[in-house]
Amino acid sequence: MPDKLDSKWQQVLDILTQKAADSGTIVKVKESKSNSDRIKLCYDDPFVREHLKSWVHEIVERKRFCKNKEISNQYRTKGNKAYAGANPGSALDLYTKALFYAHKDSEDVYLSYGNRSAVLLFLGKHKECIEDANKALEWSEKDLTRQCRLHIRKAKSFRALGNHSEAQHSLRTASNLFPANIDKLDLKQSKLLSEVEEMLKNVPPPADDEDSNETASSEVVLQHLKNSFNPNSKLIGASDSVEMRKSAKKGRHVIATRDIELGEIVFFEEPFTFVCLPDPSHLHCQFCCRRTHNPHPCDNCAEGSYCSSHCKDKAWRQFHQWECGAGLELCYNIGIAHLGLRVALVGLSADKERYSTVKGLLDHIDKLYPDDLYQYSLISTALVIYLKHFTDLFSGSSRQSNLLELGGLILLHVAQLVSNGHALVDCHLSEEESPFGVCSEHQVRVGTGIYPAASMMNHSCDPSIINSFHNQYLIVKAIKFIPKGTEVFNCYGPHFRRTPTLERQELLLGQYFFKCECEPCRSPRDFLDKFLGSRCQSCEGTIPHDTLQCAKCSESMSLTFQQDVDRADVLLLRAKNYVKMNEHERSIEPAEEALKYLSKHFYKNNREVLECKDLIARSCSCKGEFKKSATLIEECVEGARELYGSISIEVAGEILKLTDIVIRMMKRKNPDRKLYERTKVYASEAQVILKLYYGVFHPKYLDLNKNLRTLHSLNSKEVAPVKSGMKL
Repeated sequence: MPDKLDSKWQQVLDILTQKAADSGTIVKVKESKSNSDRIKLCYDDPFVREHLKSWVHEIVERKRFCKNKEISNQYRTKGNKAYAGANPGSALDLYTKALFYAHKDSEDVYLSYGNRSAVLLFLGKHKECIEDANKALEWSEKDLTRQCRLHIRKAKSFRALGNHSEAQHSLRTASNLFPANIDKLDLKQSKLLSEVEEMLKNVPPPADDEDSNETASSEVVLQHLKNSFNPNSKLIGASDSVEMRKSAKKGRHVIATRDIELGEIVFFEEPFTFVCLPDPSHLHCQFCCRRTHNPHPCDNCAEGSYCSSHCKDKAWRQFHQWECGAGLELCYNIGIAHLGLRVALVGLSADKERYSTVKGLLDHIDKLYPDDLYQYSLISTALVIYLKHFTDLFSGSSRQSNLLELGGLILLHVAQLVSNGHALVDCHLSEEESPFGVCSEHQVRVGTGIYPAASMMNHSCDPSIINSFHNQYLIVKAIKFIPKGTEVFNCYGPHFRRTPTLERQELLLGQYFFKCECEPCRSPRDFLDKFLGSRCQSCEGTIPHDTLQCAKCSESMSLTFQQDVDRADVLLLRAKNYVKMNEHERSIEPAEEALKYLSKHFYKNNREVLECKDLIARSCSCKGEFKKSATLIEECVEGARELYGSISIEVAGEILKLTDIVIRMMKRKNPDRKLYERTKVYASEAQVILKLYYGVFHPKYLDLNKNLRTLHSLNSKEVAPVKSGMKL
């Protein structure tokens, strides 16, 4: 999102807000009886309307997301260079951009599909390669050489997928492209034909039960989740294990109607709608949020991105026809209001009962600061101006009143989303392996959705559930046993194991307008004091991170504390720099010295201590000191267990590192039977955690199972029975 335009929008808001404050309009907006009245107040003010209209026109005139042949060609040329330079990841991204900027049905579209199919084949994305090759073949009727290359790619992908009959069919199609008289072929065609004939000799005959080996497709995972879920007949998206209740003290909340076991799905909910965050790489479908390596572009703009033609068509009918092109750039500049617009647009054709449920979510408009409410009203008015002047939404003499009413709905949804929006997250695995030999993993926010049923849950800083996602679907699982008749709690963000009490209280009061009274918030001692604070040198008690005195004996902090911590920081920074330069052996000494300083003043499971141990373990692993590395990682496992809880993804992450280190140790013929047995126990624990958080089809769960099989195989070789008659 361009900084200049973003700052321009903030300037417009500031100018209009200041003028409204001086004229008393902010108070009038706050006191208005309805949201439509608030929009009308803003729209009927000529000063406001002209400023907003000018800003909207500026965005439209930029034509940032318009199809453009020149831009498409530039991206394709850069993609060719990246592919030739053995940078397939960059090439894939550039070819996708070239495709998105290419005009519908132009040669540029099919050239981009063809180029992208080559990269997808190289990356092992065989299903996607076949899809792109088929698209490219639609345009390549006269270019026999290009057709042949595309059929060869398809054959290679079909063979990799185990579909030998389709591989043979593609190769025969390629062979039949050329005339029978080989003398009429040019050099390129002769080489291609020879390649085809050689491949035909090596393709195995089709098997009777032949099928694709992609057993864990998105559809398979989705069906597995649906089969594991017993839906609630009254609360759509909830399971039959819960019900919604309402009271004066708690408002709407969720109660368990029976005992709910650890790992049980409590909610499996499709959003009313969602929006993806701006993503230049177009990794997620803007209709179903499925992750895709070969996105399909909108026919009319360079920003609409989908996993299939089916999703593209449904998105166009529901909302994209009004957001296409400049509308998306406008929405990218106004943050959460984009989802407010999307909810209102989808609501035009949605089931009335479900949309009524969305409209019934808490909006807290009466608690909003007047300035905030006025700016939300301005944003909604800007969207009304865009819809009026640059779309054909509504028609006839009542168009103006319909648009103002829609603006009121946009404002309602913006206010609701401040406290009811759910972040959609995706688990990303880095392309490069870490020194442990396992991919680093991090959760990335990819969008925001509105889930009416799950929004009924109240907050606790010690929740009883966890949230995960499959595409756009929200999966809510019990993270602990929930007895019948007790409340089911979500966590709105601040968790007692990650955020200090005062900070949690401030966040919840500021965004959700309530003072949390959950058990961790009522506790006289902050759970994190032990992990963030220091250790008293007199009594071993805790000195909280935000004070200078021991909570137990009132002794003041050691005079050398800050000096030692500063030294540790310098040493850790030096060690990290060595790691960045892949000089892992040199990083060990400063990291170990830093650990001595930190251990003097902090508990063994302090966050900084654990981070330091993790760094040393990483470097020792690279150096081949696997026993030392494993010992440190075991300490990190126990530390993560105490800090984040035994059923936490952090614990599983440390165990994954440990299994990999033990495998590498055993491959070096350096077995440790006790460590092997402990690692098996740890790995079983990680299986439970990964299944809970991600499910049995997730790459991390499958990787762990693979590691367990490898460990078992290596151990079997080490303890193979001695042949009879051999001396021990």
